[in-house]
Parts: sequence; C-alpha cells; structure tokens
Amino acid sequence: SWNFAPKNRNCISVKNLVLKINKFSFNKMKLIFKKNNSKLKETKYLKLSYFKAKKTINWTPKYDLNQTLKKIWEWHESTSNSKKYLQITKEQINEYFKDVYEIERLN
Repeated sequence: SWNFAPKNRNCISVKNLVLKINKFSFNKMKLIFKKNNSKLKETKYLKLSYFKAKKTINWTPKYDLNQTLKKIWEWHESTSNSKKYLQITKEQINEYFKDVYEIERLN
C-alpha cells in the first residue's frame, strides 16, 4: 500500500485538523472527546509516511496542509451536490499541474 502524506512539519492533531476544516466549511464539525474505558491503548499521535512514494516514484507533497485540506473539501462539496465526479476530479488535477508545475491544461 502507498501513503501520500504531508511533510513532517505539516502533521497536526485531529483537533487542529477539525478546526482548520471548519475555517472554510459551511457545515461546521463538532469534536467530542469520549473517555476510553477500554483496555486497548490508542496512540496519541498517528503519522503516515510517504517514504515508499518518494523512493519509488520520487513523489513529495507539493501543496501545504492548508491548500491540501481546501482542495479536499472543495472536491467533497462539489461532488456532494453533483454526479460529475470524473469532471471535477480532472479539473482539480489540471489545476494542480498548472499551480505546481506551471503546465498548461492537460486533456
């Protein structure tokens, strides 16, 4: 499996992730912390590594965390109100290449 994760400096807690998403979302999320009475231990910090993607295809993150979250949320909002998943996805891919690599629209 592959992870396409942020750089270490962009890793944040779930609480901060929710707060960031709430800045540009119309539907505000509420975070509820429940006491865990289970004997199972959960890690307090979970981090994905993009090492395999970097090593295999020389991939590194191009958008910072705020840009990434905004694009994910835009995609979610657009596809929630429309069945045009493929069109919206292609538009975002083209926008990504134009923003990051200064390449004109790909067809």
